[in-house]
Parts: sequence; C-alpha cells; structure tokens
Amino acid sequence: MKQASVGFSIFIILVIGVLSQISTDLYTPSLPAIAHGLNVDVNLAQMSVSLFILSQAFTQLFYGPLSEGVGRRITLLFGIAIAGVGSLLCLFAKNIDMLLLGRVIQGAGAGACTALFRSIARDRFSGEQLSGAMAIASNFVVLSIVAAPFVGGIIQQFLDWRAVFFILTLYTVFTWCVVKFLYKETSQHHHKDRLKLNFILQTYRSLFGNRHFIAYSLCVFLTMGGMISWIVSGPVVLIKLVGISPAEFGTLTVFIGAMMLLANFINVRIIKKIGMKNTIYMGLSIMLISGLLMMGLKFIFPIGIMVVFIPALVFVFGATFIWPNTFALAFGPLGEIAGYAGSVYGFIQVLGGAVFGMVISHISEQSQLPVAWMFVASAVGGLLVIRLMTSEPAICRG
Repeated sequence: MKQASVGFSIFIILVIGVLSQISTDLYTPSLPAIAHGLNVDVNLAQMSVSLFILSQAFTQLFYGPLSEGVGRRITLLFGIAIAGVGSLLCLFAKNIDMLLLGRVIQGAGAGACTALFRSIARDRFSGEQLSGAMAIASNFVVLSIVAAPFVGGIIQQFLDWRAVFFILTLYTVFTWCVVKFLYKETSQHHHKDRLKLNFILQTYRSLFGNRHFIAYSLCVFLTMGGMISWIVSGPVVLIKLVGISPAEFGTLTVFIGAMMLLANFINVRIIKKIGMKNTIYMGLSIMLISGLLMMGLKFIFPIGIMVVFIPALVFVFGATFIWPNTFALAFGPLGEIAGYAGSVYGFIQVLGGAVFGMVISHISEQSQLPVAWMFVASAVGGLLVIRLMTSEPAICRG
C-alpha cells in the first residue's frame, strides 16, 4: 500500500474512532456544572457518562453484523446520524431526564464508530503494518484524550456546558461528512447472507468460544473500567473537593497525554525484547501499584492535587501498555470476520467502562478511595484473566 494511501486510511480511522472518545472526555470537566445547572446531585450527572457507555456497548453487537451485511460505510452513516440526534437532545436538555435520554441516543449512535474503526483498520492493514498503523493512530488518540478535557475545561470556564454539546454536535456532523464524501468501502467480505440469523449466531458463538480472544477482551474490559472510574470521579474529586477550576482540570490532562505518549514510545521498543504478553503483565502490574499508591497516600496526606493525580498518572502509564497489545493478540487471525470481532471486542471493552462507571457513581463516599479500589480491582482481575485463560507460557512473544 502506498504511503499516501496509508496516511489517508489512518486519517479516516482516526476521525471515526475519536468521535466516541471525545463524546465522553470533552464534557467531563462540566459534570459539576451540569449537576448545578439542572439542580440535581452530582452522582446523577455522573450517570450520564455510564449510560452513554452502556448504550454504546450493546449497540456494537448490532452494528458489527450490519456492517458484514451491508458494508462499513452505510452502517457508519446510519450510526453517526443517530449520534447527532442525541447530541442535539443534550444541547437543548431542560432537565436531567432529557439529558440522560440524549446521552443514551448519542451512545447508541457512537457504537457504530467504536465497533467499526478497528474493523476498518483490519480491512486495510495486516501483520506488522496493522501494528504500525494502530501505533500511529494511538498517538493521535492520545492527543484527542489530552485536547478534549482541556478544550472542554476552557469552554466550561468561559461559556457553559451547553457549548460543549454544541461542539460535539459540530464534530459529529464533520465525521458524517468525512464518511459520506471521503471514505470508500473497505470490507471485501460483506454480503446480505451474513445478515442471516444462523450465520450471526454461529459467528458470535465462535468468537465467544475463542478463549484467547475473550481473555484479551476481558483484560481490556477491566482496564477500561479502571480508566472510566477516573474519568467519572476524577473531575468531581479535583474540582469539587480539592477546589481546582474546570480549566485547571483540563490543563492537568496534558500530563496524562504526555504519560500515554511515553508509554506508547516505550511499548513499541519493549515488545521486541519481552513480547506482547509480558508487556501486558508489566502494564497490569503498574496499574496495581497505582491503586495501592493512591490508597497509601490517602491515609498519609490530606487530599490535594498531587495526592490524587500522581497515582492516576501511574495508572494511565500502565494502562497504555494494554490497549495495543491486547488488540494485536485478539484480532490477528480474525480478518474475515473483522466486523463481528470488532463489535464483540468493543462491546466487552466499553461494557467494562459502563459497569465500573455505574458502580463508582453509586458510591457515596466523596474521596479518591473508590477510584483507588477500582484501580486495584481492574489490575488484579486483568492479571488473573491473562494468567488463567491464556495457555502460552509467559515468555511467549505473542
């Protein structure tokens, strides 16, 4: 594949993949303001994150088979249009019920992007080229993770939370236009016969019965759970309890982005020496240390930015080693059913965020301790899953 074609394909993948990411990260600095503006408890505002993620998770199981039947392009146009309707509902929400409904609809549409951007990558690339393309994509996703809360915090500081949803609506329209006018169908295997119930059930049965695929998907489930725990509670702890401004919280995400870029830089080099599976073990161990560190600092020092934020940085550093390696190990042999694999993998990953997010939003304790427990749970669970469900010895290079 020509270099220009590679770059253009990665651009398309990024535009599609970033939509669901910024739909959460852009507005998290506004959670306290949303609660105040709609006159509800902050825990209810936090539920808008979990409901978006939960809706996004389950709809992926619909979009995967649909894309195998009618193609990626039509499926994406349909899903992104639904996401746009949800964004508009959130923009004009007059009460928390309307906002939550809008987030459910927005998540239902964004599920198409979450399910299919990996499938498109698998359509276009394979082997080392797939790994390299996803490494490049990961760095740009990191930039979106950094930019979204930073921009969201500034918007909240100088405008209000509705302006955030206006920006989300604009980006949704932009994504739809990119898919409509620039993206050419990449699936070579889609056919209406793949929409038959027997084929769908047989394919899902084979995926859910693939122990290695499920093991690496569950590892991502747990890692995403820990990450969403921070995304949901981090703004509340730092803005409401520590007392920083939304703009200052957005600025802190620059350090998170730097940590993720550093981990990506190390990951590309370390997998050549110790292999992908050992790198996953290393990442999970770092995540465990972060949770224990946050617990320890909680009982030694009064609450403050560094006491909360440094352990979070350590967790993000460890989690960044999980994403590319679990993806490569899970997807390698599944090219002909990439749409289904993408939907199941995305479903399991996003479901982890929804479950952890809903749990932590129902915990009444207002401190960093619930986040610390989620960090520990995600790391210990991941270590057990990889150890018990993958049969290769730990020295395997993936």
